[in-house]
Amino acid sequence: MLYSDYIMRAYSVDLRQRIVAAVLSGQTQRQVAERFDVSLPTVQRYVRLHRDQANLAPKRHPGRKPIFDADQQQQLRALMQQQPDRTVQSLVEAWKDKTGATVAWSTLHLTLHRMGFSFKKEPGRCRTLLRKA
Repeated sequence: MLYSDYIMRAYSVDLRQRIVAAVLSGQTQRQVAERFDVSLPTVQRYVRLHRDQANLAPKRHPGRKPIFDADQQQQLRALMQQQPDRTVQSLVEAWKDKTGATVAWSTLHLTLHRMGFSFKKEPGRCRTLLRKA
């Protein structure tokens, strides 16, 4: 099993709405919890959110702030377009020369991959062409 198999996923908005509708139709919260196989606090939370007229959609999980913001990604894209066949290590050095900031090659590689750049060697083509989405 993978680690991702153990991660609890948020309940769908449809299920959340059906839970609230069941409570509003007159069933007790405990009955609804048993019917939909969720915990009683979960039912109570959804009813409270509905009563407060809040959105029933799951909240976004907080995550790590991206290393490169949108402006820096544009600068990085410009560096790639100047010389598309650069190695990641040469990009690390060029980034340090341009901005004065040091970044790990693995971070730079992951960011470029997320931006759509590939470093696969293909005969007769540049290695870092932008993928067509």
